Amino acid sequence: MNYEAPNIAFVWHEGVTKEPHLVALVAYKATTHADALEECFALTNHIDSDWRENARVIATGLGLNRSTSVGDFIQLGLHLYRCDPESWTHVAPTKWQLFKALFVI
Repeated sequence: MNYEAPNIAFVWHEGVTKEPHLVALVAYKATTHADALEECFALTNHIDSDWRENARVIATGLGLNRSTSVGDFIQLGLHLYRCDPESWTHVAPTKWQLFKALFVI
């Protein structure tokens, strides 16, 4: 039996507090960061159904049930990207975000 561990992304939503909160873990198939960001964005949006019911998404229950949108973040390994109106911007994750992400799994 061959088993390959999935790539896991962490999805952070801006909320009422200053710090973004972790709302989901997403198993993505893309092989580039650009493709992974688009895949994770689509998987955490209410397009055809509630994104929390997607088989490749684990919702943390720590945030609102809204879709990922402008101002939110997707973390791929140690790389954090902010969703901007028409693109993604690479930003430095805070130590707190990295710490929380390491201990979620």
